Amino acid sequence: MEHGVTLFQGDPNQPRAAIVAGIVETISEHHNEWEHPVAMTVLEIYGADRTPELLQAVARIGLSEITWQDEHLECVASHTD
Repeated sequence: MEHGVTLFQGDPNQPRAAIVAGIVETISEHHNEWEHPVAMTVLEIYGADRTPELLQAVARIGLSEITWQDEHLECVASHTD
């Protein structure tokens, strides 16, 4: 299985969670575009608060099991069969 880190630089005047919410769909499209044997099933988010806007953004890409793990959000697809 492939692992990777995607880094983005956002507007420093926006809350971090808003920046992440704005790019979650792009990350999903990029990682699923190449038709990996297994689509992205886990997204770890560091440095952003757990806000309703961010939770809605990750839910829209199919990641609904969201937990706080060691100072980061771990978002997991609920249909990882």
